[in-house]
Amino acid sequence: MQDEIVDLVQLCNVAARKDAGDIVWLGWNAADPGQKPKRMLSIKYGAQLIAYTPAGARECLNSMRGAKPQHFDCWLLYDNLNKPTTALGQAKSCCAIPPVGGYAAHESLNYQGGRGKTRPSSWGEKWCQEGTRLARPSQKHGWLARFTSAGHPDWLAQVMLPPPATKLHWATEAPPEHWHDPDLTWQRLLRLRGWVSEQGCWVGPARCQSKGKAEKGKSGSFSPREKGKRAGKGQAVRRRQKKKTKP
Repeated sequence: MQDEIVDLVQLCNVAARKDAGDIVWLGWNAADPGQKPKRMLSIKYGAQLIAYTPAGARECLNSMRGAKPQHFDCWLLYDNLNKPTTALGQAKSCCAIPPVGGYAAHESLNYQGGRGKTRPSSWGEKWCQEGTRLARPSQKHGWLARFTSAGHPDWLAQVMLPPPATKLHWATEAPPEHWHDPDLTWQRLLRLRGWVSEQGCWVGPARCQSKGKAEKGKSGSFSPREKGKRAGKGQAVRRRQKKKTKP
């Protein structure tokens, strides 16, 4: 899997641990190319990349049902996320600073008010930084921040990518509204084995290493997978016994 994909997942994991992971705005513009932004560290427009949880997507869809047709990014930012009195303004949301992702120069239908105009890329702007990891000494680690309509961002956390070991692996217990089946047996077993820390970080064996002896679940029985393994072993033993007893 590409490093960029892994980094995006880990950015969203940090947002979730900060209780701001239902809507994570990753790709955006602070100003048109070549223009000085009014707020260097804030979104002006552009929804190149937004990550949603199922709960965040449902909340966004519910709000869209009553909205008039317009540009999605402007509606989401100015009519919702920047207003703490709206449903989306109260959602668990944040943005990445600097933005992650962008676009190459391309023909635009609405840039500078006309068809056929070329919208330049923004990769050379001071408020933008290419990639998710540090590629040059001049680059800095990114941050996550809550939305604010004025002033400085409401900083949540600095995200250093790549993180050490398994620090940002997803191993936390999701809220009930994120699951169709709220069975917590698996999470309990992870904690009993010492594979997940109290902070929700994965501290268990690395991939391909032994995962230890199978344990019984809350109901006192083994998991369906473990039952299948054991049933298969028992059937194999019975088949061998039948062969021995044949005349």
